[in-house]
Amino acid sequence: MNISLTDVAIPADELTLAGHLRLPTETPSPGPAIVLTGPLTGVKEQVVGHYAARLAERGFATLEQLPQQVLIDRLCEES
Repeated sequence: MNISLTDVAIPADELTLAGHLRLPTETPSPGPAIVLTGPLTGVKEQVVGHYAARLAERGFATLEQLPQQVLIDRLCEES
């Protein structure tokens, strides 16, 4: 199954949360969707991203919140 992957920024009060949106291209819209978040100190390549990718392969749209360090790194890059 083909999956589109998009980086997203989600405003939340004073912060902007970073995330990945995965949309299966072969699932009719609107389809089932899951929001995933893990421990903010987790490693993005291990836990949440792995589950989000596997669920997307099975037809679910997934929104994965990236770990807090990714958010901090992106904010530092912008300033």
